[in-house]
Amino acid sequence: MKPKFTSQKKVLQRYKQRQANQEHYYNQNSGPTLKPLLQGQTVTIRHDGKIIPGTVVRRHNAPRSYIVETKDG
Repeated sequence: MKPKFTSQKKVLQRYKQRQANQEHYYNQNSGPTLKPLLQGQTVTIRHDGKIIPGTVVRRHNAPRSYIVETKDG
């Protein structure tokens, strides 16, 4: 008996297909992409378990993060 080898091209093709399927199902439940917040926009934030209103001051360097000012500062 001789071992049967699968071509590298087919292996790579199946790998790419599995990766695409995994991405599809992962993104299916991620929800819609949100628009960036604007400076001066009114928002609500959760702080110490309470939801309080605030205003966007500017964008932060961290992804999806903003500097928000509340009535308490």
